[in-house]
Order: sequence, then C-alpha cells, then structure tokens
Amino acid sequence: MRFVYFSLLFATAYWFLVSLVRLIIAKRNVNVIVESPERNANVNALERAWTAENPKVEEED
Repeated sequence: MRFVYFSLLFATAYWFLVSLVRLIIAKRNVNVIVESPERNANVNALERAWTAENPKVEEED
C-alpha cells in the first residue's frame, strides 16, 4: 500500500512539474511573431503606403 501511495505522489509531482514547464513555455511564446508570406506581404504593403504618405526625410546626426 505504501508503494501505491508513493507512486501516486511521484506521478502527481511529475505531472505538476510538466504542467508548470509547459505553462512557462506557453507564456514565453505568446509574443513570438510567426513569419509567413502573407504577413510579409501585408507588412511590405503597409510600409509602401506609409512611405508614399510620408516621404523619408534625411536626418542629420
């Protein structure tokens, strides 16, 4: 009976640690931007529209 108790205790601890690690990894990857051809095309179109409206001004440092 003691074997079953400790087996369940370790299984629960293992499950908890795995769940915690997965949660941390998921929270870290929330802000990762996935690059795709559609997204790149959209960004390029927005950049072209922005530069058409606001011509680049040479900045002197």
